[in-house]
Amino acid sequence: MWLFMTDASALKNSSFSPAGLPVEQGAEPTFGASEAGFVAAVERRLREALLLGEDADSAGELLSEASTHLTLADAAKRARPRLLWYFARALSEGDLFSDGPGAQEEFAALVDFAVVAELIHTASLMHDDVLDEATLRRGLPSVNANWGNCIAVLGGDAMLVKGLQMLEPYGMNFMSLGLKVVGQMTHSLVLEVQSRAQTDVTEETWHAIADGKTGILFGWCGSTPAMRAGKSDIAERLHRCGHHLGVAFQLADDLKDLTGADVGKHRFTDIRTRTPAYPLVWAMNASPETRARFEELWASEEISEDDVESAGQQLLESGALEATQAALRLEIDSALEALGEYATRPGGREIAGFAMSLRGFL
Repeated sequence: MWLFMTDASALKNSSFSPAGLPVEQGAEPTFGASEAGFVAAVERRLREALLLGEDADSAGELLSEASTHLTLADAAKRARPRLLWYFARALSEGDLFSDGPGAQEEFAALVDFAVVAELIHTASLMHDDVLDEATLRRGLPSVNANWGNCIAVLGGDAMLVKGLQMLEPYGMNFMSLGLKVVGQMTHSLVLEVQSRAQTDVTEETWHAIADGKTGILFGWCGSTPAMRAGKSDIAERLHRCGHHLGVAFQLADDLKDLTGADVGKHRFTDIRTRTPAYPLVWAMNASPETRARFEELWASEEISEDDVESAGQQLLESGALEATQAALRLEIDSALEALGEYATRPGGREIAGFAMSLRGFL
């Protein structure tokens, strides 16, 4: 058997108590301490999820090594688990850690949903790096650089399977939503592949790609806590908030590639890999001259680093930076509008703060 252990009840049956968070003696538990406890539980659950079964063979060991390489990397920010936590806190109005009946079970469910988000996300990174022929990720050699494309693809597939298996105990609604997330992410990746090296990609197509790459998984972080809390009327709204945050996150990522602010990745990777990032899409639609330049550049079998640098500087001078910042501003505003009154609650304040932190790219 090469699959990882699939016992979704491991954390539920553990001795972890959501009330037993690290706080100063005599002090009330703070949100910061609670967040730290949640992230620590997510880290532990990730390790449990990626443990090999006793009957694992050499193939299983290889996939496990490749899968944990990025998943447990120190540079992993856990943005999606943290965001899910904030949504849950906003919904619970601060009483999520009461010692009432079922508190530990609900905490464990949130941990599982956060781990599923992280597994799906990391699997998508492994697949992305194969398509991009990327050699760096999170400041480390990419999985494909270390183990080759086949293991990177299969390792990512194994993580997707594991994530979906973890949803099984929570019923078909959650399983169906997880399948929808993976399906839309896969579709968007195919759409991105089809759009590579194309100079006639529309902004509508870019949004369709971003919706699947980041929007739907951030939306998952908003909707699953609401679904678990039985607040289906709010789930769609918080999904919309998370979705806009995800698209904003993608725009910020595109900006980081353009400005070289992404530590651990090469600048102008999108030009080098002929990827339809928003600044490129906008510039080629705004200027026939820019489109002609990239048609010539991307027609080349190989692009020299001098050409990449020159095209990047032309992109910066085209107004693409400012246009991408304007699109980012719109997504942030839409996310805050969907968040509404929850922005004043514990958790909601952190979501609003996360949205505002993306304004640092404006």
